[in-house]
Amino acid sequence: MKVDYTMQNFTQGFNFRSIDKNFPILIVQFGSEKCMPCFAIKRKIDAWIELHNNVKGIYVPIENFPKVAANEGIFSVPTILVFVNGMPTIRESGYFSLENILSKIQRYIDFIKKS
Repeated sequence: MKVDYTMQNFTQGFNFRSIDKNFPILIVQFGSEKCMPCFAIKRKIDAWIELHNNVKGIYVPIENFPKVAANEGIFSVPTILVFVNGMPTIRESGYFSLENILSKIQRYIDFIKKS
């Protein structure tokens, strides 16, 4: 049975800071269904997560969850939040290098493997 490691859609009640022990790293993308860069970023993150089975991804459409976005201080899309062991470590909004973010996450993965 193949496990789907692509980004999951956000469900009400999910706590970003309580991460399953099987997934020490969580990537949260806040996006909009009308945002083409959001769609492209989600596809790239999906492809990257498929190669990293210790990373979980969540996609939060701000149209459906405006209070969640506001509670996290998200006022523009796309926004990426990365949690390592439940702690926020990376936050980027608007124009950013996804490759740079994924490179930083890879360094966290490598560090966790050594620990």
